[in-house]
Amino acid sequence: MKKLLYIIVILFCVVEARPSDTLFPKYKNFVANRKALGELKNYQIVGVIVDEKNDSLEFVIHRILPDTLRLQIRFGEQYAITVINSNTGWIVDPTRKIYQPQELHPEEVSRIKFNILYLFGFFDENLFEPVSTEDWANPDTSFVSFVAVNSNKDTTFYNFGKVNFSDIYKIVKFYHSPYTFKIIPKYFFNFKGFVIPRVIEVVSNNTKKTLLYIVNININTDIDRNLFFFKK
Repeated sequence: MKKLLYIIVILFCVVEARPSDTLFPKYKNFVANRKALGELKNYQIVGVIVDEKNDSLEFVIHRILPDTLRLQIRFGEQYAITVINSNTGWIVDPTRKIYQPQELHPEEVSRIKFNILYLFGFFDENLFEPVSTEDWANPDTSFVSFVAVNSNKDTTFYNFGKVNFSDIYKIVKFYHSPYTFKIIPKYFFNFKGFVIPRVIEVVSNNTKKTLLYIVNININTDIDRNLFFFKK
């Protein structure tokens, strides 16, 4: 379980995509109305991670757009914390015996940020990032598909049911990583102009399955900036 959670810091390969934008705007309109997207300043998500053995961990994500992020995961009485502040960041990770805040190397910051935001993807990060998109023919003709590549060269393959557009799964390949993730958002609900999954199923390399559940969510709320400060 712990290894799967921290696969978040490894990346995969890129498939070149050309600007096209046919299905992508339809997808954006499905998951968020334009006004809500334009007015989103921050969000907070409290949830639970459940692995195949039914072990569970509590997590909290604080995000201030565009590039401030904090992920906290509880291990018993201890917490693993990852913080990104623009081009800098720090971690605390008792599973790796890092008990005091430790600064991230500059080359790690962008990589870790995208891994967290894509795997804990209750809000699709490609809505906020400049991406290159292209429709592509899915061999499974019951789905329509497109591919998106972000500025970090991470690639997401989106697949939507022709009958039900909310029947969706994504394949995420992080740049320079040996891992592929299948991400299946489920049980959508409407919240302040956004369509958000209550549950996200994450399958790593077609073997390990993890479920992420929303317990509580707040949008454009007061977030304590002290949560992001590096304390030596």
